Amino acid sequence: MDATVHQGLQLVELLTVLGRAGTAEAMVPLAAQWAADVVDGDVAAVVRDGVVLAGAGVRAGTPLAAALVHALAGATAASTPVDLPGLPGAWLADGEVTDGLGRTQLVVARAGEGGFEAAERLLVLGTGRLLGESLRTARAFADERAQRRRSDDLAVEREALLATLRERELLLSTLLVLQRAISHRRPLEEVLDLLCEGAQRVLGGLEAAVVLEDPLHRDRLRVGARRGTAGHAGCEDLLAHARTAVSTQAWASGADGGCRWEAAPVHASGRVVGALVLLDRADRRSPAAPAHAGERSETLLTTFTQHASVALTDAYTEKSLRESFYDQLTRLPNRSLFLDRLERAATGHARGGPRAALLYLDLDGFKAVNDRYGHGAGDAVLQACAARLRDCLRPGDTAARLGGDEFAVVLEDADVPAAEEVAHRVLAALCEPVVHEGHLLEVGCSIGVAAVGHAGTTAETLLRDADTAMYVAKAAPATSRPAVRTFQDSVRRARAERLELEVDLADAVPGGQLVLHYQPTVRLSDGAPAAVEALVRWQHPRLGLLAPDRFIGIAEQSGHITALGRWVLGEACRQVAAWRAEGMPLTVAVNLASAQLVPGLVGEVQELLRTHRLPGHALVLEITETVVVADGSAAQEVLAALRTLDVRVAVDDFGTGYSSLSYLQRLPVDVLKVDRSFVTALGRGGDPALVRTVLSLADALGLDSVAEGIETAEERDVLRALGCTVGQGYLWSRPLPPAQLRTWWLAADAAARPATPVLTSR
Repeated sequence: MDATVHQGLQLVELLTVLGRAGTAEAMVPLAAQWAADVVDGDVAAVVRDGVVLAGAGVRAGTPLAAALVHALAGATAASTPVDLPGLPGAWLADGEVTDGLGRTQLVVARAGEGGFEAAERLLVLGTGRLLGESLRTARAFADERAQRRRSDDLAVEREALLATLRERELLLSTLLVLQRAISHRRPLEEVLDLLCEGAQRVLGGLEAAVVLEDPLHRDRLRVGARRGTAGHAGCEDLLAHARTAVSTQAWASGADGGCRWEAAPVHASGRVVGALVLLDRADRRSPAAPAHAGERSETLLTTFTQHASVALTDAYTEKSLRESFYDQLTRLPNRSLFLDRLERAATGHARGGPRAALLYLDLDGFKAVNDRYGHGAGDAVLQACAARLRDCLRPGDTAARLGGDEFAVVLEDADVPAAEEVAHRVLAALCEPVVHEGHLLEVGCSIGVAAVGHAGTTAETLLRDADTAMYVAKAAPATSRPAVRTFQDSVRRARAERLELEVDLADAVPGGQLVLHYQPTVRLSDGAPAAVEALVRWQHPRLGLLAPDRFIGIAEQSGHITALGRWVLGEACRQVAAWRAEGMPLTVAVNLASAQLVPGLVGEVQELLRTHRLPGHALVLEITETVVVADGSAAQEVLAALRTLDVRVAVDDFGTGYSSLSYLQRLPVDVLKVDRSFVTALGRGGDPALVRTVLSLADALGLDSVAEGIETAEERDVLRALGCTVGQGYLWSRPLPPAQLRTWWLAADAAARPATPVLTSR
């Protein structure tokens, strides 16, 4: 805040204190004490004609009082230190108190080096002047009251005096209400409304308005607040008169068409930003309203504009601070403010303060929401996540948006278990769907946890460790990874490995490092081969053959999944076309990532079918039920378009996500794949009710069903008894390279002949 404005606010505060004192005798010690407090003085006194009237830290008649008076009379008292009893080497600052009763001075003494700064001397000087004015006003009130008691015969004069007092009381009470609103940081619109209302009431039956510059077009004015009769013509009058005061930067008045007006400029941060305008129209003039003219009216109007300037400067300063330290979308602290609080938490612990921990959050799937539904939907998700994040925290914790879809939380007085408890609470809240314009928007969340572990921990190292833990949590495939990871040395190593794999993954497709293995599905009745599922592997130059759980999560988070998925789809179509050309009537299932489920996929599939001369029913595209729910109507449109190509769609890992009957009824789905976790439970003697329900649901909707992860004959037999017709798992074959799959297929087909594939066109 501007120093001059700050001093003005301090003097306004003093005026309020003196106004409450009521009498001149009570004002003097209050002013001395206030002056000592505001400039950190050791003693302060009000001296009139060499006599101490009252003081703070000094009493009249004491050696200190005599020495203070003597020093005040010295010519160099302000420029050199003086020795006072108990205050050797003290510096003095004084201000004239023009109370009209002699030579009265306010003096403040402070021991120490350097003396008083210029701003402090000005504040003492202003305090003296304000005390003198207040003393004169107090005596005037006292004289007026005495005069009323002595002048019973002067009724007319008494009435005039009472009117003046009522006017002053109205002014003081109005200004007090206005000052309270400003000091309590009430909304700017509310403060300006109070100002217009007060100006209209004090100046008597006038229409008042605050006219301000348009924030988007500073050369234009707009009405910011108004009290009185509205109307288009009146508004134009207000703007015209405001322009006069703004252009001249001075009080102005005049008459126009039977309307008398006044306007005074309003400042903010030392710049004219508008004007306070008063209109007096004859047809709305209150007969009982007091009249103000000339210098008196100008003074009162200027008083109100000064308060308007203080309110605007304070509001603009607060807005600037919020824009500097708070995220405008979520209203959370931004990175700058967050790092400051994190540094304080870390250094506080190093000095023996409470423990501290950090959560580093990154939303999963946010880019897909932004790309599919637009930035409005993305903003809605960020705002919802910010609100839920605030609700999950304890008093004293600080949440911030670091940028994009990244958030962080400083947890005060929290060890690792407490931080992990908060992290899991946050995770559950942020993974709840967000409803926006009829769409169900779902994002996941990865959270890294780091705690202050030793005296050398800094905000930088804490942020780095939590970020490392978060990326390790994010690296694993979405279906298996822990979403909360706490930083340890092993986490650092895992992060380094992840970064290396992410860099290497960029060369996987162009470098021909990807290969496909194929796992067959079979008929449970006789073990006859039914179809194959294409499963990608990465032949890493240094690490050897990598399973998908080592790199699929990295591909999803780094954006490589689209190119990888496109290669898998193309290679699977090429291979199955080659097999079909050899007389093997194979159908191939290919897993799709969420990022691939876009309108362009339809043209891509159509081109692959044409290039490899494949019928549509030879291809099954597998999607997870999470993708089905998150993409909603967009997924339905893409899948419906694929249906026109006779391509079939399977829902993978069914039963582990959020699918509902309504989605299955609307979406063009052909196959439900029962998740392996349910199949494994059957082998351990689990309740088959859930699997039976899924199979019944598929049968009711006319869908084929495939059970995944069958490893034992017992699991196969239970599924067969429940009515499942097709299965997949290590009981028959692991995923095999193309040549080995061909050998397996021919042998299995010969053993079960005659048989026809189940997952062909219906």
